[in-house]
Amino acid sequence: MNPELTQGAIQTMTKGDQIHNPVMQVINTMSIVSVSGYRLYRLLLSDRVHTSSSFMLAAQLNDLVEQKEIAANCICRIKKYIVNTLKDGRHLVKIIDLEVLKSDVEGKIGEPAPYVEVLPSPPSIPRTARNGRKRASKQDLKAAILAVQRQVKEEIKAEMARFRERPGE
Repeated sequence: MNPELTQGAIQTMTKGDQIHNPVMQVINTMSIVSVSGYRLYRLLLSDRVHTSSSFMLAAQLNDLVEQKEIAANCICRIKKYIVNTLKDGRHLVKIIDLEVLKSDVEGKIGEPAPYVEVLPSPPSIPRTARNGRKRASKQDLKAAILAVQRQVKEEIKAEMARFRERPGE
C-alpha cells in the first residue's frame, strides 16, 4: 500500500503558502549545473492532482539522488522548504529537508495534470486615446517607472537575503 499523497500541495506551495509535511511522488529528476558550477537537481513532483518541475533540491541533499534513494516514482515527505520568487513572477520551491517514504513504487500514482502557475500581470500604464492612437501621459510614465524601480529594489533585497542564508556553498 502506497502512502497517501497530499492533494493540492503543488498549488499551495507554488503560491508561496506553507503546508506541513506534504507527501509527494517524484516523477523524474533532472541534473543541472548552476552558474557557479555546482550540480543541482530539479524534481518533477506529483501531488496526484498536479505535476510541477518548480522544485529544486538543496545541494546538501544531492547524495540522495546520486545514491538512488530519490528516483523516479519514489514517494517523499517534504519536511522543510522555502519558496523563492523569480524575476518573472514564477515561484521556485527549494527543498531543504525530506524523507523518502517508499522507493519501490510501480509507476505514477493517479492522473496528475501539469500545474500552470498564474503569474501576476506586469504594472499597467494607463493610456488616453488621441487620434486613434494610445499615448501615456508623463505622469503615468513616471508612476510606472517608480513602480518598476520599487519592484527591482525588492527583488534585490530578497536576492541578498537568500545569498546571506546559503549554507557554505
